[in-house]
Amino acid sequence: MGRVTFGVQRVRDRRWASMLYGVSGRTEHDSDVVARVGGPRSRSHCPSSIVSESGPVSLAGEWEMRALIAIATTTIRSSIRSHVVHVVLFFLIFTVFVLPLTIAGDGTARGLLQIAMNYTLGFVGVLLSFVTLWLGCTVMADDIETYQIHMLFSKPVPRSVVWLGKWLGIIVLQGTLLLVSGMFIYVLVIWKIHASDFPDDEMLRLRDEVLVGRRRFDPDMFDIEKEVRRRVLIRTRNPIAPSLSQKIIEDQIRRRVRVQAGEVPFRERKHWVFRGLTAMTTDDPIFFRFRMYVDRVAKRDQPATAGRWWVLNPEDTRMYPRRAPPFQAGVFHEFRIPPRFVSKSGQLVIAYENLDRERKSVILQLVDGPLLLIPEAGFLNNYARVIGLLFLQLVFLAAIACAAGGAFSIPVAIFVAFSYVLIGAVVIAIRPESIDDLVIPRMFIGRLLLNVRQFADLIVVSVNEFNEISKLTKGELVRLQDIGAIFLSVCVLRGLPIAVLGIWLLKRKEVGLVIRR
Repeated sequence: MGRVTFGVQRVRDRRWASMLYGVSGRTEHDSDVVARVGGPRSRSHCPSSIVSESGPVSLAGEWEMRALIAIATTTIRSSIRSHVVHVVLFFLIFTVFVLPLTIAGDGTARGLLQIAMNYTLGFVGVLLSFVTLWLGCTVMADDIETYQIHMLFSKPVPRSVVWLGKWLGIIVLQGTLLLVSGMFIYVLVIWKIHASDFPDDEMLRLRDEVLVGRRRFDPDMFDIEKEVRRRVLIRTRNPIAPSLSQKIIEDQIRRRVRVQAGEVPFRERKHWVFRGLTAMTTDDPIFFRFRMYVDRVAKRDQPATAGRWWVLNPEDTRMYPRRAPPFQAGVFHEFRIPPRFVSKSGQLVIAYENLDRERKSVILQLVDGPLLLIPEAGFLNNYARVIGLLFLQLVFLAAIACAAGGAFSIPVAIFVAFSYVLIGAVVIAIRPESIDDLVIPRMFIGRLLLNVRQFADLIVVSVNEFNEISKLTKGELVRLQDIGAIFLSVCVLRGLPIAVLGIWLLKRKEVGLVIRR
């Protein structure tokens, strides 16, 4: 029995030697393979350079790069053989080729594209995220528990290169699947929209409002923090609840100020000034988007309200009414503004007059507008940026999974990795949609739980931070600045420390103490 086990191990050693040193392991022993590349089995004896006619040539970088590529290639091959990956790939093929052709939508071209993109890209992101976590946890831990990684550690290959090779192989495989899936989804969805024979006005609205990347412009706002400081000063002179901390008082006042900044009482008019609009021609469309609430901010049971929008060119003395019919509160509305209202300095003024039939105030949250949307990029460009964000999500999840897989056994690694993602989903679910919805508890236990949630929000990353599919389906541009900010704050500031921790734990791990399953 021992001879059989030894023979199997020798086959594995020859396979790894073939991958690492670029020679065949079928007819040569390990000592012959190491001799051919000029180094023994110990890393301390690995030559860092050789002397040629032109001078010394470094071999350390080339050695580690060959090892990295070999480990990544082997990781891809072993991942493809996984039965779990086969099952997920079946669902992935179903999502890519069947869902876009079977989704009906709401009867409009815009609704069809929005529902098809949300469902297909959303499912693809979930499936690939699951596979990434599973592979990262199992590929690393399985090689340790089955003693396959011992041969690598006995060669002059740093453990950091082994970790990076596993991680690189996973993201190359998952990135390829994401790219192929994204291409087929785009082609099938666009083909179905054109094959559905929608009316011309529907197709025109689709091209203007969805099949485009529109840059968002927010209006100028007054200095909220200055008003908060003024009210805090008045509050501290006449304390009402001395037990509350200074931060809680500031948060409560800030919430109240932000709500009042978007409130329009009955029969009053509020103005918004937009600056920095680019030079436009008469053919460039400007879209104005808003959502308002009647009396209170609530997404349910919102009645219809009436009002009139006014558009003003700062260089003109006249104001032009834009909308008077009643419209539903609590939902988004858009209408087009002619570019002639934009001044030469790039300014535009929009006002709203509240004519509510119940004589109630209306509230416009800062996160809901009003805002301007101006076309800046095509739909394919915007679509590629969303795919890029999904790839960054897979890169981050692969780092978490490889760190867990290198430090723990397979069951514990899966539990740790999936728990991290689950906690991130819970944190994002209980996070208020805007600061206007934030409620500061008065009791000590409530404030303690709030601080715990805020701390978890800093160290835990939710996969929703990479999801910009809603912007894509609304025709809103996914800016390169936002992608860079997500890459810096998530992948670099939080993902890189996790990767460094995973490499350190793998270096410190006593693989010889692991018992074979």
